[in-house]
Amino acid sequence: ILIAGVLLISMLLGTLVAGYETRHALSAELAAGLNGARQTVGSAFEDLPNSDHPGRDLHQLIATFDGNRHVRSALIKLDGRVAWISRTPLASEPAPPWFRDLLGPAPHPVAIPVPASRAGYREILLTPTAEIDVAAAWREFAGVVSVLSGCSAIGLVLVYFVIGAAFRPLRALSTQFGRIGTGDYSGRIAERGPAELLSLQRGFNRMASELAATTERNRLLGDQLLTIQEEERADIARDLHDDIGPHLFAVNMDAEMIVQLGELGH
Repeated sequence: ILIAGVLLISMLLGTLVAGYETRHALSAELAAGLNGARQTVGSAFEDLPNSDHPGRDLHQLIATFDGNRHVRSALIKLDGRVAWISRTPLASEPAPPWFRDLLGPAPHPVAIPVPASRAGYREILLTPTAEIDVAAAWREFAGVVSVLSGCSAIGLVLVYFVIGAAFRPLRALSTQFGRIGTGDYSGRIAERGPAELLSLQRGFNRMASELAATTERNRLLGDQLLTIQEEERADIARDLHDDIGPHLFAVNMDAEMIVQLGELGH
């Protein structure tokens, strides 16, 4: 779980960095496209007063923006209605709204007034459009996240099995400790694996051997103690029989004679 959390945090940090870079690049690209559109319109307006067909030239100017993925242009009449507007290509697979919001707002539209000599039109409105760029950024972002997710999942599975194999001796060690807790010192652990675990396994086996030897010595000492106690009891019984027995017999005889003499009146 800890490793999965670290991988997840790394993915989130990488996603944030990628999102920041994408947002900065998109903003710079839209700003560059808008500046280029302003220069195009400004150059056209310089030649417009000398035109014999200003309306046609304005229409052609708007048409030059057809297919432009960064800027949409519109010719605005004096009453505020749109006379002509350029055709902006649409994204085949639009990005989700939340992703569009993360990339930040597009630059504000720019209104360039039409020269006063050209009556009937007020301005050309240049509006930055980022749908296609945002869709492309979304596809790239989704691809990167998919690759990162797949690599993280594969890495997590590999780490799970590697760590499981590395810690398998610890599970065996825990089992043997449980047996020792019940008084069974016969269990041993195979000494293999990393140097740290190998040292631990050797220490456990040495401890189990010493505990088994100590238990065996204690058993022998207990047996010897029981033997000594039995011999001591036998010695005491023999002493009682050989030394005190005759005295008790004599005392018993004296007591019987006293009783007999008493009965005879002596």
